[in-house]
Amino acid sequence: MGSPVSVRHAKPDGIIQVWLGTCASRHPETEALPNATVILDAENTVQPDALPRRLPEHGGLTAGYRGLAPWPLSSAEIR
Repeated sequence: MGSPVSVRHAKPDGIIQVWLGTCASRHPETEALPNATVILDAENTVQPDALPRRLPEHGGLTAGYRGLAPWPLSSAEIR
């Protein structure tokens, strides 16, 4: 079983998921990815609760699972 998630975390997470999903549904060049693992380099990975991704066929610089690096969602920029 995964780590327990508090209501304090779950509520804003749900809002962000809906927001990203709505944006992705209106912008076919993007997709919303909940809980995707982002491989930054050989030693570093992160798993944000939510991230937007520009699809490679629309100029995005990611290719599927490996090397997934979305544009920043917050001040903690992911590269």
